Amino acid sequence: MKENCLPRLAKYVLIAALLPFSWAALVAIGGTKPQATLVLGIKPPPFPIVVEQPGCLASPQFNLYNSAGALVGQAVACVTSVSTNSNRFAVRTTTAHFVFDLSTGQIEADLTIWESTVTGFPANKSGSTDILQTVSGTIKGGNGVYAGVTGTIRGGGTITLTAGTQVWNVSYAFDMKF
Repeated sequence: MKENCLPRLAKYVLIAALLPFSWAALVAIGGTKPQATLVLGIKPPPFPIVVEQPGCLASPQFNLYNSAGALVGQAVACVTSVSTNSNRFAVRTTTAHFVFDLSTGQIEADLTIWESTVTGFPANKSGSTDILQTVSGTIKGGNGVYAGVTGTIRGGGTITLTAGTQVWNVSYAFDMKF
C-alpha cells in the first residue's frame, strides 16, 4: 500500500510546488483577466460639429454602430500626425488619440490608420474611388464599465466616394482585458 501512496503524494507535492509559478506566469501575461471583444462599425455623422482641440491637427467625429446597425455611441479623434508614403502605392498614415463614448462608459486609445486610395475597386462596378483602411492601436484605459481596461484595437474596411456621398464599410474590433 505504501508503494501506491508515495507516487500520488509526489504528484500533489509537485503540483503544490509549481502552482505559484504557474499563477505568476498567468498574471504576468494577463491570463487571469476577463477578456472581451467588442466590434463596432464607425462612420462620420451626417452633420458633424466642428470641434477644435489644442494640440490636434484635426478633431474628426464618428458615429459608432453595433452589429445590428443601431447607433450606440460617438467617437472623437485628436489627429496628431499625418504622412504620405508614395513608393509603389500612395498610403496615408494617420496617428490619433481616440475617445470612444458609449452608454456604458468611455474607452481611450491611440490608433494608427493606414489608408490607400484605389480607383475602380473590383467589387465596385460604378468606377468610383475606394479608400482601403487598416487600423491598429492600443487601448489606454477607460471609465464606467471600461475602467482599468487594456488591450488592442484592430480593423478597417472600405470607404467608397461617389458624387457627393461617402459609403463607409469600416469596423473596429476592441480586444479588451479588464
